[in-house]
Amino acid sequence: PSRKVLVINHYDAVLIGLDGSAQYTARIGDCVFLMPDEDAKPWCEIGLVKELYLAQTGDLAGEKVAKVRWLYRKSQVRDVTAKKMHDRELCYGMHEDENLVESIEGLANVLFYTNRAEAGLRIEEPHTFFCNQTVDIHD
Repeated sequence: PSRKVLVINHYDAVLIGLDGSAQYTARIGDCVFLMPDEDAKPWCEIGLVKELYLAQTGDLAGEKVAKVRWLYRKSQVRDVTAKKMHDRELCYGMHEDENLVESIEGLANVLFYTNRAEAGLRIEEPHTFFCNQTVDIHD
């Protein structure tokens, strides 16, 4: 008997931006700002791009999708961890989601495995954060 093979189009990178506007490339391994859901707080969410592909099934079928691992800000972490966090510190989350590539708003610069002292003056640069701890906010 023959088997059906599901072909998934994976991408190494996608071009973000409309014709005539600023364009940039988002790649696997990049950190990106994502447009929040309508009912979310007024900040952009930050995610680490794990995969880029054309969705084959579900609500996103036929759409270019970015699968991201979430990075959480101080205001999104609700335990004692948040009290010790710097304003530019992120926590590496355990949760991943599929998001439309169109929801990517821009690139974020995240310094991984760096504490505040090691980040130095780089932390003052626009769109720059540091991340040296993990958190599971869904437990």
